[in-house]
Amino acid sequence: FYDILFCLCFDNILAQNDQLQINGGVKLTNIIELSGINSQFLLGYSIGLTYNNYLTNKMFLSSGLLLNEKGYGVTMNIYTETMDYKVGLFYLDFPIKYNYVITISNQNIIIGLGPYIGCGLWGKISTEFMGENETKNVKWGNKGGDYDGTPDYRRLDFGFTGSISYQMKRISAGLD
Repeated sequence: FYDILFCLCFDNILAQNDQLQINGGVKLTNIIELSGINSQFLLGYSIGLTYNNYLTNKMFLSSGLLLNEKGYGVTMNIYTETMDYKVGLFYLDFPIKYNYVITISNQNIIIGLGPYIGCGLWGKISTEFMGENETKNVKWGNKGGDYDGTPDYRRLDFGFTGSISYQMKRISAGLD
């Protein structure tokens, strides 16, 4: 999956430079396939809490729990008809990022990198073809897919995340 998250964060607790943040934002998610299928970005959301543990005044570790909506949409032409296929997956993600702070005139630019692990909670698959609409719950599993139109998705998701944000006082906005 390819995710772009526009987030807005608020620092709630400030004690000895460590911070508890409330994170929220909208996501643009997609899947990239080399087969030339016309995939499309879907709009989703992300919400959660992050704890920042400062190692120095310029470096900190952040971790937390985020409810992230992931997914993708595909449009395929089958003979003379068009099929729209959308998958929406909800994951509880646990990222751990190493962050570096660049201060310019009492304002911060924060760059972060690190791994994440997630657990799939629920999801929906919707298909529109020849005027018919069908919606199914995601079937979690470890196989590559079924022939009944309901692919299996793995609950375990892991990867690498990066972020850049702009912080002014106690509010920050950025891309993750």
